[in-house]
Amino acid sequence: VDDSGGGDGVRTTRVASDPVIASVEQELLLAVHKFNSKPEKGISYLVNRKVLANTPEAVAQFLRSTGGLSKRRIGDYLGERHDFNIRVLSAYVSLFDFTGVRFVEAIRAFLSPFRLPGEAQKIDRIICEFSSRYCEQNEGIFASKDTAYVLGFSTIMLNTDAHSVQIKEKMTKAEFVRNNRGIDAGGDLPTALLEDVYDDIVNSEIRTGMDFSDLGESELMDWLQRGTVFKKYTHARVASDRYHQCRLWVCVDQLRYTNLASRNRKVKMVPLAMIEDVLLGPSTEVFRRNRFFPDSPEAGTCFSLVLRGRTLDLQAATTEEVSIWTHYFQQVVERSKLEAHARSVALRAQPRDSFLESASAVWPNEILPNWEEQRQSERTLMLWWEGIPSASRSSVWSLAIGDSLSVGREAFTRYLSDATRTDYERAHERLDRELYNADDAPPEFNMFTAAESPLGDALVQLMAALLCFERQGGPALSDRASLLCTMLLLFLDVADAFPCMATLLHAHFFTHFLGGRQSFSGVAQREWRMHCADKLLRRELPDLLEHLTNLGINLTHFLPDWLCTLFMCTLPLDTAARIWDCYLRDGEQFVWRVVLELLRLLSPVLLALSEQPRALDVLYRASSLGGVHEKPLFHSLTSNSAAVAGMLGDFGQKLPMPTAESGGVCYDLWRNAEEADDEAGGKSDRRSHVCLDHANDHSQPPPPQHAPPPQTRTNASNAHTLAPATAMTAVTSIIRPLSLPRSDSDEFIRVPCLPMR
Repeated sequence: VDDSGGGDGVRTTRVASDPVIASVEQELLLAVHKFNSKPEKGISYLVNRKVLANTPEAVAQFLRSTGGLSKRRIGDYLGERHDFNIRVLSAYVSLFDFTGVRFVEAIRAFLSPFRLPGEAQKIDRIICEFSSRYCEQNEGIFASKDTAYVLGFSTIMLNTDAHSVQIKEKMTKAEFVRNNRGIDAGGDLPTALLEDVYDDIVNSEIRTGMDFSDLGESELMDWLQRGTVFKKYTHARVASDRYHQCRLWVCVDQLRYTNLASRNRKVKMVPLAMIEDVLLGPSTEVFRRNRFFPDSPEAGTCFSLVLRGRTLDLQAATTEEVSIWTHYFQQVVERSKLEAHARSVALRAQPRDSFLESASAVWPNEILPNWEEQRQSERTLMLWWEGIPSASRSSVWSLAIGDSLSVGREAFTRYLSDATRTDYERAHERLDRELYNADDAPPEFNMFTAAESPLGDALVQLMAALLCFERQGGPALSDRASLLCTMLLLFLDVADAFPCMATLLHAHFFTHFLGGRQSFSGVAQREWRMHCADKLLRRELPDLLEHLTNLGINLTHFLPDWLCTLFMCTLPLDTAARIWDCYLRDGEQFVWRVVLELLRLLSPVLLALSEQPRALDVLYRASSLGGVHEKPLFHSLTSNSAAVAGMLGDFGQKLPMPTAESGGVCYDLWRNAEEADDEAGGKSDRRSHVCLDHANDHSQPPPPQHAPPPQTRTNASNAHTLAPATAMTAVTSIIRPLSLPRSDSDEFIRVPCLPMR
């Protein structure tokens, strides 16, 4: 620990473990947070980090020009009696130029950037410094600086008197002039000057109070927890009193209030989630019945909370209180709407409600505690196919994706701290291109694009951290990577999403979709996939492929977007989430099964179209324009599971495929392709390859243009496997330990699906 500055400046403490400075902007953000908690800590932090010089002038400039600082904390700091604070106050006042400025305009400009502290001694020091500065720059107006000092105090008192709703008897102009007689070294100030001050203050308040934007997070929470006394107007038409004094405060996730006029003062509690809207001004029937109207003098102090069919009609003492509370309640309403939207779209119960309700208990209670043993079990794989319950997705996805780079969740904080302004700019550019302004961005992702959305902030941070990681040697972001990030953030904390996203970019097939930045081998592997897909569709859907070709549509027009977003750009979010589940279970081969069945379901619509733009619209919006949803898609996947054997042949896969049952999943079919082995000289045995355990290898040259026919690639023993059961009899037997009602038949139904054995 090194103490520097001594009594001549800010006492600074440097700790050896302080992280390396990332950017001035990030250091200032953290310093603002510290300053709003305790001013000395924020300034000491910047001095230690060598962002701010340890001089009164530098600190004064920081207080004057830095946004986000608490007005109350600035006033408290400037009013302190320590030598360094007094020198900062002097330097702060010197930043104002009052030359030729009317007194009332000068004091307004001086007091507006901060809030006067509550202690009289602090106010005295601040006004004394102001009066000295004003008199230095405006000689001859006052006999001495004491005159400006007294008039300054008088102006502050007038401002409070004129604009406080609690003061009924207002000071008149004549009283203000009389109160300031004899203050100019025993003489009177010109009456015109005093009347000018009076008119200016009465007509326009000097807003030295707090505003919502001036409060730091800790200050705001303190304010909300202390509460405020309001007038609460009653709904009753025949009540003896129109209103009563009511104290209102926030406790955790509840809004609490009590009638101060009541004997027992019973506390009423309302969940914050019940607040549906905030109405500014006297806009409800309750206020109108009590003769409050939009043009009433008290209109600015009135607001109402809409609580599921009823209103809480309140009148505050000051407009500052209204501003703080209504801004807070508006944020509560916005957050509730976002969370409700997320729940209804992404976290809603999928079909098969009774099944998922039971499965929701199986995953956390039986499977996840014994993951290593249960992952490969027949029961787990079948439950997995039916869709992982939303509450368990964060745990299952984290375990299934893993952390192939061993970065850990702590890496997010490290790389976010290292992110530069350029990283943030690149993040915003990608989000603008891929999400905010993209025509095919899912409408459900409004929760990420809405203003001041917490999910939107998390998305920007995750993208910036990933771009910083890429810059320092991590995997490059694939095309449409922002959509992959959004899906992870729906279910995972941002710190947990970081290593998962890094693994997806490093060890999964997404690494071959890097747009213009990919290497030659990456382009070759991408073309290899398009070539294999062409073979698959020529065999399974030849009429559709020919029709698309006649319309001028080739696979590269839509397949890359489908693949690098895992169909999030064309299917509903809940359907895409289930596709993610099954992809993590079965690997890349499942993605190609979805491609095949999705095109099979779209065939009737596409074959009836004769215009290329309309056909592309259907391919880009398979759900809204093609009518493809979860139930028909997964029914088609189960019904056409026999096509899997031929598909693996089209992709030249070595059999048996690595699967979850055999202890590994192939998330990159190129790694298991016989052509890749042939081109690489057969140096490695890929039969036991588990993609999560290997780094990306783009060194292989492109595969040959022709592969042996599919029938030479497979054998009967690998064409069928234990498939996901969609019949309720199978589902009931799987979750039998939960004592669910069993169906009439105990027979276990096996449906051919993925070649997992």
